[in-house]
Parts: sequence; C-alpha cells; structure tokens
Amino acid sequence: MQCEIISIGDELLIGQVVNTNAAWMGRELTGLGLEVRQVIAIPDQKDVIVDVLKRSIVHARWIFVTGGLGPTKDDMTKDALLSVFGGKLVFHEETWQHLQKVYAQFGKTLSDSHREQCYLPSSARILPNRMGTAPGLLFETSHYKVCVMPGVPFEMEHIMQTQVIPLIQSSVKAGTIIYQTICTVGEGESVLAAKIKDIEDSLPAHIRLAYLPALGRVRIRVTGNSQDTEGISKQVDHITGEIVSRISDYVYAVEDIQLAEAIGKKLREMGKTLSVAESCSGGFLGHLITAIPNSSDYFVGGAITYSNQLKQSVLGVKAKTLEMHGAVSEDIVREMASGAIKVFSSDYAIAVSGIAGPTGGTPDRPVGTVWIAVADRENVIAKKFSFGKDRLRNIELSAVYALDMLRKK
Repeated sequence: MQCEIISIGDELLIGQVVNTNAAWMGRELTGLGLEVRQVIAIPDQKDVIVDVLKRSIVHARWIFVTGGLGPTKDDMTKDALLSVFGGKLVFHEETWQHLQKVYAQFGKTLSDSHREQCYLPSSARILPNRMGTAPGLLFETSHYKVCVMPGVPFEMEHIMQTQVIPLIQSSVKAGTIIYQTICTVGEGESVLAAKIKDIEDSLPAHIRLAYLPALGRVRIRVTGNSQDTEGISKQVDHITGEIVSRISDYVYAVEDIQLAEAIGKKLREMGKTLSVAESCSGGFLGHLITAIPNSSDYFVGGAITYSNQLKQSVLGVKAKTLEMHGAVSEDIVREMASGAIKVFSSDYAIAVSGIAGPTGGTPDRPVGTVWIAVADRENVIAKKFSFGKDRLRNIELSAVYALDMLRKK
C-alpha cells in the first residue's frame, strides 16, 4: 500500500534544518509494510500546502504530514487543512487543559497565542501530544488517511508510536515488505556492484537491491515485496546470504548498525578493551566509538596528541624517530599505538597520524596522506592511505579506515 510523506517548513528548503523526520518515518513505515511513494518538502505557504495535499490524496492511501502546527503566525498548516478537508476551527478543551498543566510544571504563563493553538479543525480526529503542546490531527475517508503531526522530532515520534502506528497495524497487512541491510566498509559501490552483478541480474521482479553509500562505507539493502510474508522472507534471507558470501571481506554486519557499534559488539564478546592515539583525526575516532551506548564496557580512553611534544610525553614516542621519519610515518604510528597499549593498559589500540589539509603537504607527503596503526599486546600492523584534499573528508575517512583495520585484526 502506497503512502507519502510531506514535510512543511521553510527551514528544510534553505538547508537550515536536516529533514530527519522524513528519514525516521520512512524506516518505520517501510517496516510496517507501507511503500513510501515520495517524500516532499514544502514551504509554510497555504497555497502550496493545499495544492500538494490535494494531489497526494488522489495517489496515496496514507499521507503523513509534519510541521506548521505551532502557535506563531508563520504556521499555516491548519488553515490549509480546512481548505482541503472542510470544517471549522473549534476550541478543544482537552488540549487547553494539557497546555495549562505543562506550563504550570515549569512555572510559565500561557499567552493568547497558546490559547489560539487550541482551536482545531472540527473535521479532524485529535491525536493528543503528551510530549509537547501541538496535538496531531487525523483526517480520514474510505479512500485515504492523512496524519498531521508537529515538526519537533520527539513529538512526532511520540504521536507516531503511541497512536498512528497502532492504527496502521490494525488496517494494513504487516510483512508485505521485507528488507535486510548488509553493511560494508573499505570498498566503493561500483566495485561491490560488479562483484555481485550476476546475483542482481537474476533477481525476480519483486526483489530489488539498493546501494546506500557513505564515506568509506556502503549499505546494500535487499528489499522484497509480496503478500506471502513467509515466502518473501525466505527469499530475502537466501539472496542476502549469497551476497554476504560473495563480498564477505567487506561485510561488517548484516543489520543496519554503525561500524563502531559492530566493533564494540565484538570487543564485548571477546572481553577485550580498546584505546586510541589520535593526531590528524583530532578526536573524531574517539567520538565515533563513544557515540555508541555502553561503549565504556570496552573503551578505556585515548589521547589527542596533536603536537610532537605530546606524542613524546604522553605516548612515549622517541625524539629520534620523529627526527628521522617525521610525524606522518609508519614508525611514528607504530610507536603511538604501542604507547597507547602501555599508557591505557588496553588490549587493542589504534593510532592515526596524517596531513588533513588543506595545507601542510609536501611532494613526498601530499595532503591526504595518513598512516594508521593497530596494535595488540603482541604486535603492531600499519598501513598508509592517500585520501584527498578535503580536510573534513580526510578526518572522517581516517577514522573509518582505522576502525576497519581493527575489525580485520
């Protein structure tokens, strides 16, 4: 069954805010068996909202709208909804009581605009918002259902989880769309696609692949669409297994998780610990590791030794090594990694040193040159990478490939 997502807000169009609402809803709705036909971002303009809604209800059975329900004058959604679905604004006492209770808890006074916010379309079913002030709205006929929710992400998610998703589950046959995600690292989508071309070419019409690239990583999503839930699930599992077997060197997970999380799971299973010694990555590697909940189970800490002096005083890097080979060299990252093992008493350590740019390169060590080392208590491995001239890209790639080296070790 097809659905559409409509995101309202000028801030989405000018790039001031990333549309995380649409991404979250897309994942949830697909998992429920709905097929997202399109995602549309539009401005807070009544005529545009009316036009898009009128077209959407012709093509989709479910429409999900976020944004424009606040108390300020630029929130035009309610007026547009009346133009499309009819009715009039009626004061909703339950919403007013909720607002009074919320503001009393924080010792704040309600304004006239907050009372104005409690006037809601008489043609809608009210979806209470216990996480915020603006309630959601549901407009439904025998042909379509339009769910309108606030743009604040945690408010939208609350209304979806407590009211909208149960409604979908009661009216849509679950399991018509099954998908699995294969997470890879270390190779680009074109190379991966070439390696599994024969598998992809032989797929039946109701199963398709999608490649979702990021820096140093590619997610391959296998999606099956069928009313036979058990049959399509087995087919998707089989095809996923074929792909994983073909590109196993690059696969770090057969679930949609971050590389740092997959590595954390492995470290936890092994009962091992990890530390980092960073130079050009400036703490980004440690950030990726600690962004995972409960990473303290295996991550003991690290050092951002940006200067040569700190490399020596904190990690025990030898002055002679720095003098002979320079900070961006195999010898230095080896000593950094070994030093981190000793200083932090960890089972594994990762060290990164390079020239992130955009300046600082030399003919023999151009911008984008990065050395990475991974050590355990017995030995150290090191590898040189040549990334490019973009500083932020080089920092992220350094961290990703450092984690991949640890994964392989």
